[in-house]
Amino acid sequence: SRRCRHRRGSCGQPNLKASWLRELRADIEASGLVTNSLHSHIAWYDPELVLFNPTQSRRERAVETYLRVVDAMEMLACPIMVVHDIALPDVGEPEHDERRALLVESLARVADYAAGAGVQIAIENLTKGYSGDTRNVRQIVADTGRSNVGICIDTGHANLVGAVGDHIR
Repeated sequence: SRRCRHRRGSCGQPNLKASWLRELRADIEASGLVTNSLHSHIAWYDPELVLFNPTQSRRERAVETYLRVVDAMEMLACPIMVVHDIALPDVGEPEHDERRALLVESLARVADYAAGAGVQIAIENLTKGYSGDTRNVRQIVADTGRSNVGICIDTGHANLVGAVGDHIR
């Protein structure tokens, strides 16, 4: 079991308690820092919590978890949620088309909710497979049809799969 790095100890879930978030925001503001983005490694806590899970109940739980993260971001005055949990099967692999469609649909739902909180969603390229190619990530962004969904190019990830400049063009 993974150890939780939050104040509650070993919990296996992100700490999204309002009191803790208010305290964290006060600490951030008191330090003079600004929270620019939050990386939502939700599948790290539970690999089933992905927006493209083919099981509807698990996918709904994933969407609901992302909505709670948006709530937390609003409390923290953090405008950008970076999403990593997009490790789709490659084109031609079983379930690629179905899971990609589920991801786009779920991201659009989260984006609609996030827009009301003033939160942007940035999908980060990964280090391999379908999501390692930023052209594919950009197409996912376009297919959501939401103005608050964009891309976060991780240049370290891009360097592992090719020339960084190729990912930016």
